[in-house]
Amino acid sequence: YLLETLKIPVTKKNDREDTHYRSTLRWAPWAKHFEELKASFPTTEVGLAKYLQAYLACVSFVDDQVGKVLETLRNSKFNKNTVVILTSDHGYNHGEKDFLYKNNLWEESTRVPMIIKAPNKKSSQGKHISHPVSLIDIYPTIADLSSINASNLKNDKGKPLSGYSLKPFIESPNNPQWNGPDVALTVVRGNVKSSIPNEQSYSVRSETYRYIRYFNGKEELYDHIKDPYEWKNLASNKAFKRIKKKLGQQMDELLDI
Repeated sequence: YLLETLKIPVTKKNDREDTHYRSTLRWAPWAKHFEELKASFPTTEVGLAKYLQAYLACVSFVDDQVGKVLETLRNSKFNKNTVVILTSDHGYNHGEKDFLYKNNLWEESTRVPMIIKAPNKKSSQGKHISHPVSLIDIYPTIADLSSINASNLKNDKGKPLSGYSLKPFIESPNNPQWNGPDVALTVVRGNVKSSIPNEQSYSVRSETYRYIRYFNGKEELYDHIKDPYEWKNLASNKAFKRIKKKLGQQMDELLDI
């Protein structure tokens, strides 16, 4: 990846001014990564380009390893009887909102790839699903596609695992019979000394909006139709009060608080 041909992410000057991440999570050492990068290079653009160059090299390496796995599967007797799911545990901010890392609740870090290849499901091949889903949905999807009905409880003190099977999206991409939520939930640590659910920071992403609620009550709201880069925080805009309330309720339902 030649530096002179790389395009660093689109950013907005002072985009962090209407956000609450740093004021809420001052303890986080990674919150300083962007400032440390700026101090290490002649210009911010040069630093971001070199960082992106290394990141893309890592992506290419992983892509090559995925290719080896799929080629081995293709040449095996299991090729027509194996579900393949390619995903990631997080995304990454490359300078958006003056941030360089993961562990935040914005789009760049919470949105991840998810590609599912299921045997005998050619009708959904190449289809793109816009409905938000979560990594917690992977286990029930595998169990459903594999016809596994056994309980995951070790004893009567346990609870069933959360999540919903994505099989409806695979079988009928245009008209899925989905029983899961309309939003995808993300969490980052809030109070580092607590494991209590309502003392952490969360976001929910619908097809249209992202709502963020930090553990100290501060909020962010973004309209992804008009503002795909999440440049304008609408949380204090009275015109979006009803939308924010609904997203907050959906968040609480998923958290069971």
